[in-house]
Amino acid sequence: MAAVAEGGYGYREVWIRINSLASAWGSEDLKMAIAAQPDGIVLPKVEEPDDIQVVNEALRGANLHGNTQLWAMIESPSAVLNLQSIAQLGPITRLGWVDFWWQ
Repeated sequence: MAAVAEGGYGYREVWIRINSLASAWGSEDLKMAIAAQPDGIVLPKVEEPDDIQVVNEALRGANLHGNTQLWAMIESPSAVLNLQSIAQLGPITRLGWVDFWWQ
């Protein structure tokens, strides 16, 4: 994360992929990613809209610049069933991308 915070990448967007929030490392990864202030955070194994809301609230609570976006990775059948609810959060959260593992 220090490398991200130091910058020096020229004109590029910097995104950080964290571990799933359901994993033992997800919460700590999210804190470190927020501290690095990337252009975006890639959130794997999104299952439901609450996953997006949790990260969005963490970004808001950290007063991170408004350009930091979220990229939701849809990787399970249950996530596909919740896809409409997840995608509807786009206009009211920082969700900018929804990706499917099979693409």
